[in-house]
Amino acid sequence: MTPRELGRDAARALRAEHGTNDPEALAARLGVTVMESDRDGGWGTVVVFADYTPRPPRITLYPPAAANRAHYLAHELFHHWEALHPDRRRKRPESEAAADAFAEALLSP
Repeated sequence: MTPRELGRDAARALRAEHGTNDPEALAARLGVTVMESDRDGGWGTVVVFADYTPRPPRITLYPPAAANRAHYLAHELFHHWEALHPDRRRKRPESEAAADAFAEALLSP
C-alpha cells in the first residue's frame, strides 16, 4: 500500500466510524487538544504551520495555518492516527505524503 493509499484509507475509516469529516469534531472525539499559538512555529527560513505532540495528544496550529486551518488540523490528525497505529507508521517523507492524502480525503465532500 502506498502512503497516499494509507492516508485515504485512514480518512475513510475515521469518517465511517465517527460519522463526520469535521476535523475539529474528530479531534474532540479522539481526545486531541487543539491549541492555537501566536508565536512563529518555524526557525530561520522554515515555516511551520502546525505540529502534533503525542503525550498528551495535542495539535498546535501556528499563524501561517490560519488561512487553511481545516487542512492543517486534518493533516496533524493523521499523525495522531499513526500514534494509535504504530504498526502502520512510515518514515517521515512517506508519513507526510500520507498525512496530506488523509487531509484531502477527509475534507472532500
